Amino acid sequence: MNPWDTPVLAAVYVAAFIDGEGCIGYYEWPEKSGHTRKHRIITVSVTDKELIDAVAKCYDALGLTYRRSFKRSKIPNNKDQWTVEIT
Repeated sequence: MNPWDTPVLAAVYVAAFIDGEGCIGYYEWPEKSGHTRKHRIITVSVTDKELIDAVAKCYDALGLTYRRSFKRSKIPNNKDQWTVEIT
């Protein structure tokens, strides 16, 4: 059984990944118009593409909208990084 086969397993898998490899953020900054812009984000970043694919499948199973990205390392001997973000 895969973690994305049921919503309950997908939720547990996502919670574990956010706890181990994730970041939860909330940001506020003023705009010139006087309004305050607010931004919430949950990010999971790993160097193993198979793991990020599994997280993305869990997000799909939960009906979450997310953005995937890839960042090639500029430092020799460092690994490339895959990220999924929920905003």
